[in-house]
Amino acid sequence: MKKHLKIISSFLKLSWLASMEYRANFFLWLLVDTGWAVMDLIFFNTLVQNLGSLGHWTRGEVFAVVGLFRLLQIPIWAWMFQSFSKLPNMIAHGELDMVLTKPIDSQFGVSFRYFSINMIASLVTGIFYIFMGFRIMHQVPSVLNILYLIWLLTISSALVYGVYFLTVTSALFFDRLNNIHHLFPHFSDAARYPKEIYPAPLQLIFLTIWPMILIIGVPAESLFGRPNWGLIVWLHVLTVIFLFACRFVWTKGLRHYSSASS
Repeated sequence: MKKHLKIISSFLKLSWLASMEYRANFFLWLLVDTGWAVMDLIFFNTLVQNLGSLGHWTRGEVFAVVGLFRLLQIPIWAWMFQSFSKLPNMIAHGELDMVLTKPIDSQFGVSFRYFSINMIASLVTGIFYIFMGFRIMHQVPSVLNILYLIWLLTISSALVYGVYFLTVTSALFFDRLNNIHHLFPHFSDAARYPKEIYPAPLQLIFLTIWPMILIIGVPAESLFGRPNWGLIVWLHVLTVIFLFACRFVWTKGLRHYSSASS
């Protein structure tokens, strides 16, 4: 574990140095990320003003959920997308050999190689929106609810990793899937909405096969002091299932991989 943490720390330093080498690009993406956060605020504020609520979420709760969504975008775009986006091309061009020959686990090697430091705006705006949401509700979350939130966001991030990695590893079995890494991040937008707004068939899909409404909805309900223990248990169960599934598919997929030397 200590060795893996050291490797992640080294990769983070390299990513920071790369960001500082192209500072104009770094500040441009900070501006873009801030723009997306502002657009989220405008969109959901307009939506709630016209509807009064979103599903069973009140106006203040919607702002808090938008903040949670911004926070969850950090591991998706700043970590997973940066590393996973390289994987299909590595497979297609035989560059995965370089990872397979290193004295570390290959899945770990492709999962934690690249990071982006451009998501600072998501961190700041996410915390601000959560604070603003609770101010609108005239409430202060309890320490216990905050601890629940931290734990459930951690589990949600692990579930996101499992689903996302399982998606990109399909490139080991099928040719010309160079854009497969775009699929998960864009469909993850479904997490911003309560499950009640979806028809029953979509709810079933988003609770099982593509569990997007769990990754924000479950932590949010706990933060609001009304945890759904059934969904909390289901979130943990699905996380374990998807983590084991992505590991199994990765191991099997490597047997189909044709290296640069073959």
